[in-house]
Amino acid sequence: MLRVLAILVVVGCGSAKQTTPDATVAEIDIEVSTSSHDFGDTTVETEGAQLTITVSNVGMLATDIEVATAGDVGQFQLDNSCDETLSPNSSCLISATFSPTGDVGLRTTLIDISAGDITKSVTLRGEAVAAGAFSLQGPSGRDLMLVGVATSATEIFTFTNTTANNVVPSVEFTSSSSEMVVSSDSCDGSSIVGGESCVIEVTFTPSEPGLESANLSVVGGGGTSTAALIGTGKTTVTYVVSGGGGEIAETILGTCQNNCTQDYTSVDSVEVTGTILDDTKYANGWSGCTLQGTTCNRLLDQENITVEFGVATKGRLTTSLTGNGGNRASIQSGAAPGCGPGCTYRSPGEQVSVTVSPSSYFNAWTSGCTSATNQCTATMPLSGANKSVVADAHDAVTWNLEATNSNQTNGLILNSIMGIPCGGASGTTTSCVLTSAETVDVVLTSSGGPNLNVFWQVIPASAATSGCTTGPNCTVTAAANIEVKAFFSEQPVPPNEF
Repeated sequence: MLRVLAILVVVGCGSAKQTTPDATVAEIDIEVSTSSHDFGDTTVETEGAQLTITVSNVGMLATDIEVATAGDVGQFQLDNSCDETLSPNSSCLISATFSPTGDVGLRTTLIDISAGDITKSVTLRGEAVAAGAFSLQGPSGRDLMLVGVATSATEIFTFTNTTANNVVPSVEFTSSSSEMVVSSDSCDGSSIVGGESCVIEVTFTPSEPGLESANLSVVGGGGTSTAALIGTGKTTVTYVVSGGGGEIAETILGTCQNNCTQDYTSVDSVEVTGTILDDTKYANGWSGCTLQGTTCNRLLDQENITVEFGVATKGRLTTSLTGNGGNRASIQSGAAPGCGPGCTYRSPGEQVSVTVSPSSYFNAWTSGCTSATNQCTATMPLSGANKSVVADAHDAVTWNLEATNSNQTNGLILNSIMGIPCGGASGTTTSCVLTSAETVDVVLTSSGGPNLNVFWQVIPASAATSGCTTGPNCTVTAAANIEVKAFFSEQPVPPNEF
């Protein structure tokens, strides 16, 4: 029964207007996914393929579904889930399996699917065939499982003539690709004595990863014996981390810290990422990959691929000081994984700033670095080799020379340290920074003439001195900054401030 809805539109307050909709909407209606299906040839007393029929409620109201069959009903097994009320926009399933019994020949059945006054019909047909003279030894469905790309695997099918007569069979073979073929056949066209067998070999040689299938039929003695075969081409990738201290991570594989393998059956390429776990190591490159860096991409185009992530130990940068100032100066090369005193691990080509502190102790770079100052940049070898940087350091002592003359008319006082002038006027203090040996002679002279007496004071008093009483010469052994005061006077005794 088909009902048509009318839409009533109220205009203003005093009149009503009836409008016919653009399309009719059925309260009860169903759709069926197919109207007919042919199951093809199926051997008597065997269960053939299965068909699933979808019934959908496309009407406006919930409805009950009724299913009725006619014809060769017992030859088609039905599994009906449409035995309850079906809501709008929902569906249910009816499964049909062709399982012929009895004689060979055509089987048909009609399935009527009804909802209210609506009926949809599905016609099923199938051909029941005899088992034939040949019986297949073993299962009819075979799986070669995973077969490596560019390698081969063979499945053997043995068919036995179950009659007492000689039978000449014919062989039918269909395959999804040329990679699965009949490689040997003693059945087709041969006269097989009753009770004897013939053998067919099917070989699978995949050229790329993926699933392939084939169907094999031996026809003879009034019937057909069938078999099915599938096989999956695979690429096996062996992942290797060489050198230790790293791992390989990849979405399918997961994490591999050492050697491991993975089979691939349905991808064209795989992207692999290497990770360094030890900060004393560096990535030493890939082998077996089309890309370099921390990530590589490998095409899966052959069997037994090896992808290797190379990890190597970083070069050692050692820094050291020579010279008599080495016990008080220091040399630094910044933060890095340590390998001992004055030793750090560095990557190939890494540029490292090396500094001698304090700068007053620096004399020269003698190995591994070039600079005129106390700071230089050392470049690690690209080969990953070790590198040594050596600097020469001298004692650096600041001499504060204070010369006071009680006779202001004697003029300029000339001060020198190891022949280096540190001149200053009377009553002034002159500072001289000298990098030299530890023992230094300080010579003070005055333009006032030889009649002036010289009195010395060395601070700290614990410093080792010689001749620093009276007279123009004072020898000081300095281990740190030191202050030397000299007083010139015509008097034979030192002034009070001394």
